[in-house]
Amino acid sequence: MRKVFKKAICSALALFILLPAIIPCRAAEAQSRKIYYTALGDSIATGYRLSSTSKSYVSLFGKYLSADTVNLGQNGLTSEGLLTKLTSDQKVMASVKKSDIVTISIGGNDMLTVFSALKPDSISSLVSAVKEVQSSAMQAKFSAGVAQFSQTWTKIIARIKELSPNAVIIANTLINPYRGITVNVPFVMNFDLSAFADKFVTQINSVITGGAASGGYLVADSFTAFRSSGKTLTNASLSKLDFDPHPNADGHALIYSTHKALKFNFTHNAVALQGPDSVTIPYYSPAADARYSVKPLLSCFTASGVKYQTAYSLADADSTGATLDASTGILNVKRPGKVTINVTVSSEQLNFTATTTKTVTVAKATREQQETKIYLYAACAAAVLILAATTIILIRRKRRG
Repeated sequence: MRKVFKKAICSALALFILLPAIIPCRAAEAQSRKIYYTALGDSIATGYRLSSTSKSYVSLFGKYLSADTVNLGQNGLTSEGLLTKLTSDQKVMASVKKSDIVTISIGGNDMLTVFSALKPDSISSLVSAVKEVQSSAMQAKFSAGVAQFSQTWTKIIARIKELSPNAVIIANTLINPYRGITVNVPFVMNFDLSAFADKFVTQINSVITGGAASGGYLVADSFTAFRSSGKTLTNASLSKLDFDPHPNADGHALIYSTHKALKFNFTHNAVALQGPDSVTIPYYSPAADARYSVKPLLSCFTASGVKYQTAYSLADADSTGATLDASTGILNVKRPGKVTINVTVSSEQLNFTATTTKTVTVAKATREQQETKIYLYAACAAAVLILAATTIILIRRKRRG
């Protein structure tokens, strides 16, 4: 009896070894992960002069995304300096390569030469400072700076795309830090600093917004948001003779809101489409079905309380006669060929979407393949039954003995 038992086990094991050949193996399940977010830029990105960097727009946006946030902003950085970092700084390049989202806040220091004289310590020195700001020499410097920014900006975007082709890039427009400020010294000067700054800020912003469509990046329009707000949003204060251009906590909150309001689409490692890579139509059947399901991978979709919707579609049915249920993900195929499935996951809460595709090979089983498969399934089932029966018999005999 022991010999019979051993033979049954060997037969069953031999058939189980054949199971992978007749039962498709499922690929390893993709794992959820945090969004990787890199912030590039100058002192606005670093949160300069805030009581806590947790109040910066970078920190607020990273928290909203449930992201791993890397803030690589640097105080005093110009657009040319940022380009240098993107081409020679290993830490910056490595972070951008890993990124799902890259935000950029740059250009303010390219403009700073015009307003560098605004550091008065008295009314008389204020008058002198304003005159220097208005000088043709200062304006010529800024015109040259805008021309330089125009060339550097396109290279910055191109370099980020080279490092991370699928990253969502968000460019922040420059704010007017002197909105609403007029320098009024009776009988001496009435200078609308707000309008004067607008003239220069909008030149750089036109470069940023004008290249968005062709550059493939999004624009967080902080300039317009600041202009429409009634709050004090920067540290600049005429009464204190303080012309510091940096946003305060309310300013950073508003910059964050312009980022949060954007709608954008993730296309790389953002969602897994689970289901067979190939479908075989049985020889005796006119069609076959396969079910596909979606697993969002990014933390913004998987965070607690976030709801998302899924939509399936056929990008290419080839000649397979395929149909795909948009809500359930059930694919029906009738003829051999290839089918390309699209899936979109979206969240109205976040204004985010994630898309992916999967190409499925469809084959038709031959009569011999179908019969062989049936025989193998039957043999496996028989082996299992023999093994179970033999085990029961041996157990009973042992109890009797």
